[in-house]
Amino acid sequence: MNKILFLGLLVLAQAVFAKTPAEVTYGEPQCYGREYTNAHMQKTPLQTVKKMDVKFYKYNQTEEGILLDVTAQIKKDDVYKQYSTSMYCTSESATSLRCGIECDGGSATITWDVKTVGNEILLKNNGFVMYGGCGEDVSEEDMIWLEDLKGGDDVFKLYALPAEYCQQ
Repeated sequence: MNKILFLGLLVLAQAVFAKTPAEVTYGEPQCYGREYTNAHMQKTPLQTVKKMDVKFYKYNQTEEGILLDVTAQIKKDDVYKQYSTSMYCTSESATSLRCGIECDGGSATITWDVKTVGNEILLKNNGFVMYGGCGEDVSEEDMIWLEDLKGGDDVFKLYALPAEYCQQ
């Protein structure tokens, strides 16, 4: 009985003291990710993202906003390739961030539940560039735009990754 009570208090303490992505500090990034199973990919044929990792961090100690790096394995021409992009995020509410790419490279909204923020977040894709875009020497046909296709790449539930995975 005491063991169960202790474990319950430990879980509660983690939820209470878990930092949200909006509260990251310089030198202490937060990472979330997920690799989807083959069964999941077969059930959701509109989804092109097999794996996604995100990292929230501060570039320096005086930076007001939060930076977000997104790395994803995306299916193009029946082959999964890794792409990455960076976004600048600002707080939208107590439970969300709005993240965007300059030159209208698209955006995403990050949301969390205060009870589970230490374990998971949702990335709502509003459509954004994963490869190419403003100022890059990439042809339009080679550009990778992650479309917010409903039932496909529109929402990603991502899980907290260990701190050692998330080094700056």
